[in-house]
Amino acid sequence: MTAPRGRGAPPSPHTLKCPSCGAPNLYNGQGKMQACSYCGAEIAVPPQMWPPPVAPTFTPIPQAKPWLGLLGCAMMIVMALLVIIATIVLSNLSQ
Repeated sequence: MTAPRGRGAPPSPHTLKCPSCGAPNLYNGQGKMQACSYCGAEIAVPPQMWPPPVAPTFTPIPQAKPWLGLLGCAMMIVMALLVIIATIVLSNLSQ
C-alpha cells in the first residue's frame, strides 16, 4: 500500500513543488503548466518532464503509374487529331 500524496509525501521524479505554498503535486503528464492541487497556483513544469512532441501524421500521396503518363499523352494526341479533323470537316461543309 502506498502512502497518499500530501504535504508530507516524499518527492518523486513526477512531483512538482508549488512555488506559492510549497505543496508537492503529482505531475499529470500534460502540458508545460499545471495548477497546484492545494492552492491553485500555476506551476511551471521543467522541460525534462514535458511530454514528447507528437509527430505530425500525414497521408502519403500515391505515386503515379508510369503508364498513366503515356495514356494521358495518347489521349491528348487523339483529342488534338479530333479537333483538327472536326475543323477540316466543318470548313469543307461551309464552302
